[in-house]
Amino acid sequence: MSSIAHSQTSFSLSRTHPSHRGVPGGLLRWLFEKIRFELEVRRSLREVQGFDDKMLRDIGLQRGGIEHALRNGVADPAMDGGLRR
Repeated sequence: MSSIAHSQTSFSLSRTHPSHRGVPGGLLRWLFEKIRFELEVRRSLREVQGFDDKMLRDIGLQRGGIEHALRNGVADPAMDGGLRR
């Protein structure tokens, strides 16, 4: 599986982000990391969407909650209803 679980999974769009303060390259560094993260999420999304429903259930996901899990590092609680049988 991908390294998305090991990546930082959330980015603040706030202007007070620590890397923005006083460092001219900080904003560029933040933007580069944001783009890198997005590309990793999309790559992982393509990979996990290839799993069948049984495989997804085994790892605690439903097809509709894959992107949320990749972006946030946890399964979407709203999607949890159908997993427990």
